[in-house]
Amino acid sequence: MLPCTVVYTIEFQKRGLPHVHLILWLKKDKPIDAAQIDAFISAQLPNPSVDPLGFEAVSKFMIHGPCGSLNTSSPCMVDGKCDKFYPKNFSETTTIAGNGQVTYARPNNGITTEKNGVRIDNTFVVPHNVDLLVKYQAHINVESVNGNGMEKYLFKYTNKGPDCAKAALKRKRGNPDSPTEIIDEIKEYLDCRYVTPNDAAWRLLQFDIHYTNPSVERLAVHLPLENGVLYTEDDYLDQVIENPSNLITKLTAWFDANQQYPEARQYTYVEFPEHWTWHGDGKYWHI
Repeated sequence: MLPCTVVYTIEFQKRGLPHVHLILWLKKDKPIDAAQIDAFISAQLPNPSVDPLGFEAVSKFMIHGPCGSLNTSSPCMVDGKCDKFYPKNFSETTTIAGNGQVTYARPNNGITTEKNGVRIDNTFVVPHNVDLLVKYQAHINVESVNGNGMEKYLFKYTNKGPDCAKAALKRKRGNPDSPTEIIDEIKEYLDCRYVTPNDAAWRLLQFDIHYTNPSVERLAVHLPLENGVLYTEDDYLDQVIENPSNLITKLTAWFDANQQYPEARQYTYVEFPEHWTWHGDGKYWHI
């Protein structure tokens, strides 16, 4: 199995470190079975006598909580329950439900580790890939996606806007006997964007915030003379309406290409971007 499509988004958490959400689509000729999932994903502590490096990495980076009855004040506890549904149930083998939902193997094999003075077993282990943990020495949650729609979670981060900081300007108090100055608290309140050094450096070096491969070409579909037109508040509406280029869309240009070039007729509208390139400045397709 090889990755054929990838999409990821970078976000910067409050401590300023970059955090990536990534989805890989695998090229395969049949559904993934439990044995293939076990080859890449684990939700249990490695045997410390067999893989001490893996055991140390999982113990350090991939233990949730502890929460539940072991720590009722954990931040993940809501109404007395963990909002991430830990601890999980023990499971001797990995199973895949009819809807594609995966239950990872979490055997009750007696292997435990310690976190915050509490002994932790496999029910608190976050799914991961041991090789990635040992190499990068960081929290890396790896899971099998069981349906479409997960990519919407990634696009949320590109649209939620920057982190905000709330600040207020305060004057030093002077002589208590002097007249009291009236302070406008509304004007002294600032709504600021919060940018960490890591976030600033990432953008200055022009690293990708969002990446998709292969790229996605959005194809317009509309009825005659009912296409969408973009304009700004400074544009004159009569000029927008009379502009002939606003009548040209990817769909109408595809019809024109089929009329002019016989080699274009072998491809459907959806297949067209694989063989022809859209030029937005001149609004035409080019082979």
